[in-house]
Amino acid sequence: HIYNYNIFTMPNISYNKLEDQNKVNFTSEAHVNSLTFSANIINDFPISLFNISDIKILSLLRIGLNGIIDVEFPQSLIAIDLSHNKITSFSEKCIRSMKNLLALNISFNNINELPDAFSIIGTGDEKFHLSKFFADHNRISNIPTSLLSSNFMEQFSVSNNKIHHLGQFRWPKLKMFNVSFNHLKELPDAFESSSLLQEVNVSF
Repeated sequence: HIYNYNIFTMPNISYNKLEDQNKVNFTSEAHVNSLTFSANIINDFPISLFNISDIKILSLLRIGLNGIIDVEFPQSLIAIDLSHNKITSFSEKCIRSMKNLLALNISFNNINELPDAFSIIGTGDEKFHLSKFFADHNRISNIPTSLLSSNFMEQFSVSNNKIHHLGQFRWPKLKMFNVSFNHLKELPDAFESSSLLQEVNVSF
């Protein structure tokens, strides 16, 4: 059956056995603010999701995504969870479409490198700035300086990677900082700039 949805605001269809995303169709009139599509076995992006014009939050964890992500996300999105997949990288087209994000979770993937283009994330509008970034349990070796230049970061977690160096940064709104289980030999002198800091984890 093909199911058409146009009245739900926060549908959650996680932990099922959906294999064909085309059988779940959200019409262009659908008013969906938050969609959780996690833990199905789709292995691809639910194409019909992008008929939704006003979606704000999208969770696609554990759906079998792999390789390079080369899709354009809806410009209305402010939070995306792509954790627990097998993603290796993101195309420039994909990164540009995330310019309005406030929160991005790409933890538990196979990502080796974060491109400098990541600096565009959270810069699309003066009201939208990336403030929550999670990339734990990947293979990342370096954090681009452009990503560290934001003044709006509140939660930053890149534990269990291969990071050997962090450039200087000043995050006056920083509340949580986790770089545990990496290859760092020293930390930037940055924490004094945030009076809001609540949690720091640099364990090894």
